[in-house]
Amino acid sequence: VGTYLIQEGIEYIRNTRDTNILSGDDWLLGIDACLDGLCVIDVPQNEVESCGKECGPMSYNEETGLYGYGSGSDWKETKFTRDITIEESISGIEMHGVVSVSWYDGLISRSVEADEYLLNWQ
Repeated sequence: VGTYLIQEGIEYIRNTRDTNILSGDDWLLGIDACLDGLCVIDVPQNEVESCGKECGPMSYNEETGLYGYGSGSDWKETKFTRDITIEESISGIEMHGVVSVSWYDGLISRSVEADEYLLNWQ
């Protein structure tokens, strides 16, 4: 599940970049809340929000099988926390995205992380 949540975060960033470039918008539009700080990406709601120095746990919807940050009776809090950061490593040309997921198995802390460099291919 942790690896899936990382891949989903990376794919969301890549897709947002591509959509922005193809529509003529700024290449970081919609994910700029992740610049130089932690953010959460709620893929089912298509929302990106800054979370400061600590992001909260994700939720899971059993009916849809999706992870996100939804609320209500359909969404149950999980043990997974996903932190995302984006840094423009070369302004206007290249970004570095890092997605990490952490959780506890009993008393043992677990985490996985992946990063990717993406270019503004415009």
